[in-house]
Amino acid sequence: MEVGRASPGWWLASDGRWYAPELHPNYKAQASADDTGSDGRRRIPRRGTDWPGSYRLEDDPESKWGKCQILDVSVFGAGIEILGPVRDDLVGRRITVDARASAGGSANLRFVGVIRNVRPGPSGQIRTGIEFSGISEERLGVTW
Repeated sequence: MEVGRASPGWWLASDGRWYAPELHPNYKAQASADDTGSDGRRRIPRRGTDWPGSYRLEDDPESKWGKCQILDVSVFGAGIEILGPVRDDLVGRRITVDARASAGGSANLRFVGVIRNVRPGPSGQIRTGIEFSGISEERLGVTW
């Protein structure tokens, strides 16, 4: 069964893949109880990326680097889709992600965070929401 067909609000893009409602170009977040304009989890919207990458669980000495796709990113966090088999205890785990932000490999990024949520991803794998760790409020003043 395709994730998009089973999940309310998911939409089929021109690339033939299903995407979550918040990834649609016309998506508008509803105001949250704390008036941040997010859906209650995000302080600012994420930007779509579709970068290939790799990940490793930090708090697991037996964890090996696995493949992932970075779907979106903001100064507070990122959404990645883990490609391949995953553990069932991801929420709350620390993760390191290496992203190849350009085709030629000239722009590589590494970020570290904590997995805050897990759900089906656009291609049927597991999508995780990551909150970045160790960023001061001053550094968060950077605009994208």
